[in-house]
Amino acid sequence: MPKTKKKIIDEIKEYVGATGSPFSYWYIGVADRATEALFRGHGVNQDGDLWIFRTATSAGVAHGVRDELTNEFGMEGSHEAVDGDPRMVYAYRMAAHTDP
Repeated sequence: MPKTKKKIIDEIKEYVGATGSPFSYWYIGVADRATEALFRGHGVNQDGDLWIFRTATSAGVAHGVRDELTNEFGMEGSHEAVDGDPRMVYAYRMAAHTDP
């Protein structure tokens, strides 16, 4: 079920906070298919790495989540527009084997 901007931000903040790592260790992005972006695009290990994704109510909401978490909480992320109607927001803890 698609979620609001506030709900997604709260859930990602709670997840990252529970790991004990700073927000600056995390990358956040927007995609049509979060699992493809995570595991193929960024090289995240599905079983061994820390990651999360949520579906937003619209692409605008997804971009707003990304922008707020990068600008106000210091997460890494690209601010480039994503083609199509990307409603999925994903985040992962960066590691030596991920890109970035």
